[in-house]
Amino acid sequence: MSDDKKPKAPPADKPKGKSSGAHAGVFATAGFLILVQLLAGLGVWFLSFSIALKSLACVAYLLWLYLAARWPAVLGGLDTWWRRLAVIVLWQLPALAFGAWILLDFCGGPPVPAAGPVVVQVWAYPLTWLIAELSPGLMVAGKALSIWAQAAAPWLAAIGLLVLSRKR
Repeated sequence: MSDDKKPKAPPADKPKGKSSGAHAGVFATAGFLILVQLLAGLGVWFLSFSIALKSLACVAYLLWLYLAARWPAVLGGLDTWWRRLAVIVLWQLPALAFGAWILLDFCGGPPVPAAGPVVVQVWAYPLTWLIAELSPGLMVAGKALSIWAQAAAPWLAAIGLLVLSRKR
């Protein structure tokens, strides 16, 4: 029997707890996503002279978020839901923390330091600038709708990314 006709041995079982394939760790993936987040915010800000260009950058960023959630080299390649959750939380941590604090402040909780809304606005800018453009002066419970949207956007993005990154 020739070498290529011989039956091949079944592959050895992978040890439990090991990820499939070479994939960056949680911190490396989160660091990469943080860099992309900051560059997207800068890109949208640099294109702020044109609503059309800013809109195009926002759509491109939303598409990138979808691809990052599904792509095996980013979130889609992490083997467990808790590793994907850890990356998402590390990635969105500044906005999640200050966004929750702002929402608590709106509901009568402790006051937010002056830097809190700025952090959330900068972090969520690729996604929330459109709400500010479309709803000038629209108030909800005495606060601008755009501030509510900026405070909630990181939480909604984290939930959406976790759902999109699930294994099928």
